[in-house]
Amino acid sequence: MANGRTRASTGPRRRAILEATLDVFIEVGESGTFIQEVCGQAGVSVGTLYHHFGSKDQLIATLHYTLLDEYQSGAGPILAADPPAEAGIRSTVAYHVGWLVEHPRPATFLLQHPFAGYRSTRIPADLLDANEQFLATVQSWLDRRMNEGELERLPFDVVVALLIGPVHHWVRGALYLDPVKARAKAESAVVALADGAWRALRP
Repeated sequence: MANGRTRASTGPRRRAILEATLDVFIEVGESGTFIQEVCGQAGVSVGTLYHHFGSKDQLIATLHYTLLDEYQSGAGPILAADPPAEAGIRSTVAYHVGWLVEHPRPATFLLQHPFAGYRSTRIPADLLDANEQFLATVQSWLDRRMNEGELERLPFDVVVALLIGPVHHWVRGALYLDPVKARAKAESAVVALADGAWRALRP
């Protein structure tokens, strides 16, 4: 899970617990012994886990936003550089496919549990702020490109569905069948998915 980005909200012990939570979700799912499984994997007591995360829902939601932060960390700068519409669409699709197939464990969690972040309101502020900043960057770029007539004027949620929805669908299936082959197929998938996204979003 680690990629060099360590926020103030994620110290070494908290990080170990989040890593263990990801392992448990992928290996055995959210079973009835979930907390015990996580503690055993992380080598911490139940009391220590609850000291860092007040509830199971808070733990799962924090994992979601931590992984989402790592996922979005490379996507934001693409659009912050203000590329033309087609270049921005194609670069965004390429980034999302590339990151997800190169990080199959986080991708599996994020794609299988896309609403896990809503399980608790007690999320570290820096993670929430990072997510808001990312969404603002995307919205700002889309607004500029739509105002210039380079993109079809559509609601934000519809644009995201057309741009990223097919990517997530393809990656979910590819990782489920064979994560290694997913990497081999990624380049050709990017071309087809980017073509589809551009056809859907251009004026």
